[in-house]
Amino acid sequence: MCMGPVTPTRCKACGKELGVPYIAVLAVVPFLSAIFLSSLITFLPLKIVWWTGGFLMMSFIHVCLIPLEAR
Repeated sequence: MCMGPVTPTRCKACGKELGVPYIAVLAVVPFLSAIFLSSLITFLPLKIVWWTGGFLMMSFIHVCLIPLEAR
């Protein structure tokens, strides 16, 4: 999840550089939306649920939907 479009890393198995496409930055949208929408809520436990849900969605997108590409 720390790999970004401008921060490639080396594969431990083959040694080639891997990265993610630039569209990967859009994976953070659910988390930022949750932060923004939680500002409209005053009940703290519900805010925490929104933040957690946004973070989990962002994590799922990063891990399961963003493909790795050779650099």
